[in-house]
Amino acid sequence: MFGRAGRIGAGEREGHAYLLAAPSERHHWQARLAAGYTVTSRIRDRLPDHLLAEAVQNRLATTTQAENWWKSTLAFHQGLHPLDPLHDATDFLTDTAYLTRTPDPDGGDDRIQATELGRLTSRFMVDADLASTLADATAHLPVPDNPDTAEDALITTLATRLPALEQAPFTDRAKAELYNVLRTLGQPDQATTDADQDEEEDWQPVAGDLARAVLLLVARAPRAFRGRPAYIRGIPADSMAPVLDDAQRYLAWLGAQGPLATVHPWIAITAADLAQRIRWRTLGPSRGAGRLLWMCEQMATPAHTHALVPTMWQAARARGIDSPDWPGTTAPSTCRLTPADYRTLLASRTTGTEITLHADRAHIRAPRGATVITWNGTLTSWHTSTSTVLEIPHPAPQHDDPSAGKIGAAVFTRGDRTTAGWPSTYNRTSV
Repeated sequence: MFGRAGRIGAGEREGHAYLLAAPSERHHWQARLAAGYTVTSRIRDRLPDHLLAEAVQNRLATTTQAENWWKSTLAFHQGLHPLDPLHDATDFLTDTAYLTRTPDPDGGDDRIQATELGRLTSRFMVDADLASTLADATAHLPVPDNPDTAEDALITTLATRLPALEQAPFTDRAKAELYNVLRTLGQPDQATTDADQDEEEDWQPVAGDLARAVLLLVARAPRAFRGRPAYIRGIPADSMAPVLDDAQRYLAWLGAQGPLATVHPWIAITAADLAQRIRWRTLGPSRGAGRLLWMCEQMATPAHTHALVPTMWQAARARGIDSPDWPGTTAPSTCRLTPADYRTLLASRTTGTEITLHADRAHIRAPRGATVITWNGTLTSWHTSTSTVLEIPHPAPQHDDPSAGKIGAAVFTRGDRTTAGWPSTYNRTSV
């Protein structure tokens, strides 16, 4: 792909591009270049993402402004004159709650504005269409009973819903190891039998198997990634990177929706923790490490994240610290935040949260302004915490909900979370 970012007023009228090709393909590309090349706009392929980005950056706020923006694109000038693609994109973003559309009471332009979910989607640079597909798929997942089931459900959903994961290639050489990973880590309660050995010889992988195996390795065998090995269980580490990077972004997107209450709390909690463990996999973090890793990232600041987070993590674990819930107010020596910003970070934790679950209600003490969510099966109830203990009845169960009776509660701030029940596994690092 060739392209350029022009500098306004610089007077540049020409530039150079270099195409690198194997010797066997040289004549093919020379012929194509000699025949001429036309740049064709591809904006329509991901028009909702571009439109959402414009709305998030406050570059347009009405339907007329959106139409004028569309008319300024290369696609419009190349013949896509109808406004139908733009209107379709606007309708999609509205239906998926990424945008709100408000009619003008005076009969003028409809006003459009990015929602908090829309801003989150744009910030994480996830494909709006794929994100919507993923959200729909996770919304139909039953509430699990334990973290193993929860992680396996999310991993399988990602591996079968995201094309980059579903179609991830693998070599024949890795086939046997891939089977072993799925058999041992995907079904931890089943013992190996002679029949399994026979099945291995006839087994053929299906779409998404490599991605699922890779994600299961991070989730259940994190020590295998320490020290940046070239091969992990016989699978090249380099071939895992694209799968892990894509999965991490979508999991982080799901996890960040906790305070928005746009996904079930168990999904947000599990996804947030798994996303952090994938991102910092070379540290070999175990289940529940997400909160401490988040705190390290905040203290390091974006400019020093990759250099300082490993140091902070190792120092914390050496001192037996497994969560960001320490009582002191003095920042670590490696912290790059100002004293005022560090105090603000301490206040943004869910430290001090107390959750007591009863059969019909939950008693919850949480930081003021935090999002409190209780659930009964797939039904949830959203509240904002105050300075007092909240007594919140569990939602009434639906008769056709297979998860009815599985109750819980969680507290979210902008970056932190604490929960009760089996998800409390994610409150602190498992040793």
